[in-house]
Amino acid sequence: MHFPSNGIRVVGIVCLVLAVSIPMFSQTTSGRILGSVNDQSGAAVAGAAVVITDVQRGTTRAVATDDSGNYVAAQLQPGVYKVRAEAKGFKTVERPNIGVEVAQDVRVDIALPTGQVSETVVVTDEVPLVNTTSSTLGGTLSNAEINDLPLNGRNYENLLQLRPGVERYPGGGFSTTSTNGLRAEDNAYFVEGLFNSEPYSGQAIINGAGIAGDSATILPIDSIQEFNVEELAPAEFGWKPGAVVNVGLKSGTNQIHGTGFAFGRDGVMDARNFFNTVPNTKLARTLEQYGVSVGGPIVKDKVFFFGAYEGQIYGVGNSFGGVTSPSMISMSTPSTPNCLFGAMTGDCANSIPDVIADLQAGGITPSPASLNIAGCALSGSTVTCNGTGFPTNNNPNINIPNGFSNDVTVYNAVGKVDFNVNQNNRISGMYFFGNNTGTVEDFPEYQSKWRSKIHTRAQVFGGSWAWNPNAHWVNEARFGYNRLYQPTLPGDLNTPASSYGLNTGVSGPFTGGLPRIGFGGYFFPGLGGFKWPKFQGPDSITQFIDHVSYTAGKNAIKFGGELHRNDVTNAAYGNSRGSITFLGGVFDPASTPLEDFFAGYPFKASVEVGNPTLRLHNWAYSAFVQDDWRVARKLTLNFGVRYEFSSVPQEQHNLLGNFDSTRGLVQVKTGTNQIPSLYNPDHKNFAPRFGFAWDTNGKGSTVIRGGAGLVYETLNWQSFIAFNNAFGPGSVPTGAIIDDAGNTSGGTITTGNTTLPFFLSPTPVSWDQPQLYGAPTINCFDSPCPIMT
Repeated sequence: MHFPSNGIRVVGIVCLVLAVSIPMFSQTTSGRILGSVNDQSGAAVAGAAVVITDVQRGTTRAVATDDSGNYVAAQLQPGVYKVRAEAKGFKTVERPNIGVEVAQDVRVDIALPTGQVSETVVVTDEVPLVNTTSSTLGGTLSNAEINDLPLNGRNYENLLQLRPGVERYPGGGFSTTSTNGLRAEDNAYFVEGLFNSEPYSGQAIINGAGIAGDSATILPIDSIQEFNVEELAPAEFGWKPGAVVNVGLKSGTNQIHGTGFAFGRDGVMDARNFFNTVPNTKLARTLEQYGVSVGGPIVKDKVFFFGAYEGQIYGVGNSFGGVTSPSMISMSTPSTPNCLFGAMTGDCANSIPDVIADLQAGGITPSPASLNIAGCALSGSTVTCNGTGFPTNNNPNINIPNGFSNDVTVYNAVGKVDFNVNQNNRISGMYFFGNNTGTVEDFPEYQSKWRSKIHTRAQVFGGSWAWNPNAHWVNEARFGYNRLYQPTLPGDLNTPASSYGLNTGVSGPFTGGLPRIGFGGYFFPGLGGFKWPKFQGPDSITQFIDHVSYTAGKNAIKFGGELHRNDVTNAAYGNSRGSITFLGGVFDPASTPLEDFFAGYPFKASVEVGNPTLRLHNWAYSAFVQDDWRVARKLTLNFGVRYEFSSVPQEQHNLLGNFDSTRGLVQVKTGTNQIPSLYNPDHKNFAPRFGFAWDTNGKGSTVIRGGAGLVYETLNWQSFIAFNNAFGPGSVPTGAIIDDAGNTSGGTITTGNTTLPFFLSPTPVSWDQPQLYGAPTINCFDSPCPIMT
């Protein structure tokens, strides 16, 4: 979306004036205590001393009321505080047990009775639970609530759906959380004030989903102070139009506190999965979760530590409900001789031995490669199969129980140190490490050996320095570095295709394993593992943030600015070992896919060549101003504007391409007939926000709020590194024609990776159906090809 030109000028002038006036501000997990000090008649008390004390850590913050009697204490760590107000001619008033939540405001108004300052009045009234200062929608879940609520997998993200507008698929997983109908990658995740959404897919780095299961890594829930979910967030938040998920970590206190837990679960007493029916073996289900946390002082009132560890080990069987297939090798049904040519009413569509017999009866010699892959042997007219390819079917129908266990181990640790240098300076640092390894069936497979090998390693480091030189100003600078590495490999990567009886002519470190063999029509799983390997990462975000809060009368102003450096490395070898498809009707119009497979006649085959590795990076900038203006005692206005700019991603070796309507396929590269950038960037991303909160009765019990805002979406880089290199600017950045032999013509552009047909006979001519295209030669698994009769 774009503003009209006049609107852009106005907003730009406002931003420039404000930027010159005061420093910058950005998102944080810190909260604020704000309010007013009045006498018993309601008149403002100017110059009253207000002291905010962190009860658990012994630190204090001193501020003073202005001429309007207002005060603000910004950048407070989440926790429990005591507010003390005093002024000459009045008694001192204390408000204990004031809870400050992550990135939330707490309004504490104090009325001072006349008397001596030495007299203290303790007010124990509860602070209203309704937020009276902001138009933002959402709410906070504390650590107690997180631990008390049923939480599958101990993943805090499974509680996001408790907030209105947020929906999450049962069990979580990749791209399953949506806000108000937006896409799953449109949510913005923050941990300790650091942007935690990785640039490739837009999912969270910590607690981001893996290839299988729920979260690949877990932030130990005992380390979470609390988290909140915000919609219609103020201008300090951006990059994504969905919910803002802001997580604050626990800090150590002056008292040593810790937790320990261990949970175990076994499926012996569990009911069967609905699709895991008798007489199939009951699927395994085991789960172990264990961990500890501890926090306390290093130097009392000065330096504090907190750390937590959580491990998970689980094995969960998959149930795909059985696969209806004609490939069952031990079906016992009547045989119909020679049903190959037209008479398809016999059992050749049900039993592998009968299919092979029918081929022989039709004068076709079964392919040795196909027999070896299927785990079958042929001696004369006798067929024996050992179940190493297509498994033996023991059911009284053509359904085969399909589902191998997902065996996964996850280790997670987080540590945090806080140093209160003095009343005006606080330094904090945190580090998270998560490691996930496992063997899983992420796609229906026929053999356990074709399961996928998964791994995820997530690391996050962050540091902050908060400085409040006086009662009106608070500055907080942050630095963060996030890193994610997530490779996925086929289970038989180290098994060459030649061991299956195939000579694909493919070589390289990531090309091992059986080529993916697919069957058209009724045949679903196919043979071989899924189209891996795929290497995502290392992906990283390096971010610098500086923010300042400034109070002036009835205005609480925030400014913000961020600098992000995004780096993505991706290599999708999805078709590096080859892909072969049997559709049926290749060597005879009436042949089935299974008959074509055992005859050795593929419909098509392809293999990826070249290096698919892409190394992308870009820079992202943002700045904003936000003002919370208390127009009256019962009415607060929130307004602001944000500006964002993301540069166009660049590839380290110029391996991106695009289509030009006048030049065809062109490469992103400086030079003749090339383009300097993948697309033209947008420099006009100004995003205004406005809202109000009206405390109708002045008691904080009923608040009417509303607002509107414009938010821009940060593009996820899956668009540039599309699924398995099947499409997108990183797939074929060249206009060259590549033939079966790998020769090129018609282009001179450097190629990053591409896909071309491969064949398993020495002199391939065509991989299409010969009856459609009249090809004189048919490509097949074996050489020479079987002779049709």
